[in-house]
Amino acid sequence: LENVALNGKSSKACYAYAETLMGLVGQKPANYKKAFDLYQKCADLGDQIGLYWTGVLYAKGNGTEKNLDKAIEYLTKASEAGNTHADQELFLIYSQEAEKKDVVKAYLHLLDGLENGVTMYTICQQFFKENLETLKPIFLERKKI
Repeated sequence: LENVALNGKSSKACYAYAETLMGLVGQKPANYKKAFDLYQKCADLGDQIGLYWTGVLYAKGNGTEKNLDKAIEYLTKASEAGNTHADQELFLIYSQEAEKKDVVKAYLHLLDGLENGVTMYTICQQFFKENLETLKPIFLERKKI
């Protein structure tokens, strides 16, 4: 698997090996730097899992320098490719990261995630309550009320 991941052009081999390096499979401790490099390779091949994890690792600063602009870039591409968990991560960035805080963008990503199967209902309800005045017109517009 390592040989194919490092020398081939198989995004599946890259992210399967990266998952073992991150401790997602088996009991190995995480090796974020090597995993980041593999996920970046997957992302370069246009793979939505690679795009997602590259964005997550940029957002957290694991295996690379924290870079929210790059995180948003990769997570947006992952979302557009159909990875609904990317919307959850974009929600977290836009709702929790002070320099990127944007209640409207956070809400829209939260709704996109919910509409496509990510179960964050309690978070959505709480976020809406906390930001009611800002989000009420967006809610009404989306419902065509």
